[in-house]
Amino acid sequence: MMRESMSSRFIVNSQLLFLKKFWIIIFAVANLNLLFSQPDSLNTHTTVSLKISTLDFQNSKKVVLDFIQKHDIKIVMQKENRTNLNINFISNQTEFEEFEAISNKLGFTMSKDIVSNNNYPQIQEKRKELNYLREKNESYSVYRSKIDENDENYSQVWKEQLDIEEKIFNLDQEISKLNKSGNTFDINLFLMDESTVPEKTGVSFVNMPGIEYSMLNIDQPVSNVSSSQYNGYILKYLFTRGKSYFTVGAYKALNKTAVDSNIYSDLFILGFGQDFYSRYFGKGSNHFLNLYSGYTIGYLMGTGADKSINMFYVSPSIGLELYKNKYILIDTKATYFVPLKYTRNLRGYTLNTSFNFAF
Repeated sequence: MMRESMSSRFIVNSQLLFLKKFWIIIFAVANLNLLFSQPDSLNTHTTVSLKISTLDFQNSKKVVLDFIQKHDIKIVMQKENRTNLNINFISNQTEFEEFEAISNKLGFTMSKDIVSNNNYPQIQEKRKELNYLREKNESYSVYRSKIDENDENYSQVWKEQLDIEEKIFNLDQEISKLNKSGNTFDINLFLMDESTVPEKTGVSFVNMPGIEYSMLNIDQPVSNVSSSQYNGYILKYLFTRGKSYFTVGAYKALNKTAVDSNIYSDLFILGFGQDFYSRYFGKGSNHFLNLYSGYTIGYLMGTGADKSINMFYVSPSIGLELYKNKYILIDTKATYFVPLKYTRNLRGYTLNTSFNFAF
């Protein structure tokens, strides 16, 4: 009897060893099939994050919600108040292309991030694992049918088979979820009222010195006070991307004659200015032709042959950035120069061209 029992155990152990080798071979074959197979289609999941500021918040919100209702799109998340809307929804490619065309008309796009992931390799890997587990489960079933229920190995095999079946179920769920998310667009839109949107949450400092040439044309020049034209060279230092800047420079009277010896022939200025980009023309994000308006306020000292004067001035302006990148800025603008003394005879318009560079 002892010999028969030992012989039976030897046979069972041999069968278990054979099954383990069999599973290893199956797993290796599955790996080779995955290695030499090529995906016949893409299964991509794309996440889109979009932040837009709008001048007509209520109308823009209605356009978005009408689009979602029109296509019967499922909303995953929606939060809104009087001035902003945060909404998350899932769409297919055709719907996304239509939404992109709509979103370009809602307002100014502050940020747009698109991230695409191909699910195909992950699905193939899980299918390979699933096939392996199914083969393994089938082998356990065959083996379990050949041994007695009272055998000490029966309970162990049965427990392992239950674990395998649970793994098979979980993998089926994961593959199904990946297939459903394939070729879809997960869109997260943050829509804000323009009046409540700050330009930046913090100041972005730069270090861009430069030089500006300016031609000052006096509206009503008068003897003993002003020349009709002044030629100026100004140092201009940009210190924020806003743009904010300091200026220091001098104007020299042109075509001065002996009769004009008592005019203020030299004008020295020290100023601070800011420029603001148009919300309708990209808010300064373009490399070429950024339209802006601004102002400069500062101190002016005028000197003549035997006299001098001190005053403050203000200059509203409108300008056009001809070209800019992170390293240089070529700019032109027109201003109206208004001193707070001799306003009638020293005021006039200026034409300015400047060049700044990152330092």
